[in-house]
Amino acid sequence: MPSVAELVEGPAHGRGVDAADFDRAVEIAEAGRVELVRVGPDEVAGLVDGVEVRFTVRDGSLVTVPASWTRELIAAALEVWRRTPEHP
Repeated sequence: MPSVAELVEGPAHGRGVDAADFDRAVEIAEAGRVELVRVGPDEVAGLVDGVEVRFTVRDGSLVTVPASWTRELIAAALEVWRRTPEHP
């Protein structure tokens, strides 16, 4: 079964979001405004500017809260991807 880190890689690089939201998400992540409070292979949860975000792997697919790719969710995905050992 794939991990959260493996499944967020594509969306973390802006797939399916407009450039302005992606750029803002990068700014949020780079400013250190992503707090990951639970990190595991099949679930990651955190807060981004006070917004709760969560990634869960279910049946090999990524389930997100919020369900759509907001700038907060993208910022969290970027932080998960950055913290993965093979992506320094």
